[in-house]
Amino acid sequence: DHLPLTVTDFDLSTLQVEILGDEDTLSPEAIIALGQSLQRKGTFDEDFYLASYADVARAVQGGHFRNGEEHFDDYGDHEGRNGWFFGERYDFDEVFYLSENPDIAMSIFRGEYRSGAHHFWDTGRNQGLKKNTGNDELMSRINLDESPYDSAEQLPTQTRQTTDGDFTLGFRTKGSRVENHLEGLFTGDIFPDAYLDIHDAANKMDPDTRRAIKGATKPLVDLSRALERSAEEALNNIESDLAFTEHSNAVADDLEKIAEQIAGHRLGVEQQHIDDEQAEVEFLKDFRENWQKQKTNQPDTLSKTDLFKAVQDANKALGTDKPNSTLLKDLRDILEDDSKSKS
Repeated sequence: DHLPLTVTDFDLSTLQVEILGDEDTLSPEAIIALGQSLQRKGTFDEDFYLASYADVARAVQGGHFRNGEEHFDDYGDHEGRNGWFFGERYDFDEVFYLSENPDIAMSIFRGEYRSGAHHFWDTGRNQGLKKNTGNDELMSRINLDESPYDSAEQLPTQTRQTTDGDFTLGFRTKGSRVENHLEGLFTGDIFPDAYLDIHDAANKMDPDTRRAIKGATKPLVDLSRALERSAEEALNNIESDLAFTEHSNAVADDLEKIAEQIAGHRLGVEQQHIDDEQAEVEFLKDFRENWQKQKTNQPDTLSKTDLFKAVQDANKALGTDKPNSTLLKDLRDILEDDSKSKS
């Protein structure tokens, strides 16, 4: 009354079968072989871990850990939890589970689940199915109500790398309050310390850039206060941890954008200065060459008016209303050298 099949090969991760009939059940021997092939040993098994420990599965589902392996690495191994099958009291038993639920074995065979453990933590536990003969659950050691942080200084920090340097957004306790605290490129509190430093830098920029940067800092005041409230809640209740992490990420990202705007303006000014200097060098070179050509038609002695007019003409040619003193000096040196050679 079972689907006749021949087990042709299996190992820790695969089970190949040859189907010889039309029934939709596996033989007991095939189920045992399937269960044994899925009973991984010596390597951490995510599905096994979540199936074996209901408290970890709830914590992962609630977003307190990225996955079971993170919990195992940080806590479970030290707590004596098993990362793979040992046949102990709390271990999920693939052979038992699939033997008790042959329809699940078929669903694995059809590719609907990776293993019996996958089915159990995903569905079976809520259906009241048993994971092993005793179906014992480890009393929860994970407190999902109390925060794991004892002080503001232990709250997760946010570090960003920017063109002008790195900064870290952290927290500290001040009286009964939690304050944000910056170190690195920005220092002190977001408001007023970093806020005023950013505005001071913006005041030295062109109007458009100044308005853009100051506009970006306005929301930071409210965001930083909201972040401090989230930090206080995260200290009291782990359920607030996700909201706190989202807020701190958002604030750090906004600070990073402002830092890059400031750096972009600085680099632009520096490049413009380099370009202007290069343009002046090229201009003076051309000016000297042209002046050498023109001086053959000039009187032997150049008046001060002639020199002044030549500087004015050079200034107009360069396209600057207010040439810098270095440029004017270089122009005068060229003209005066030539005038001296005529005198």
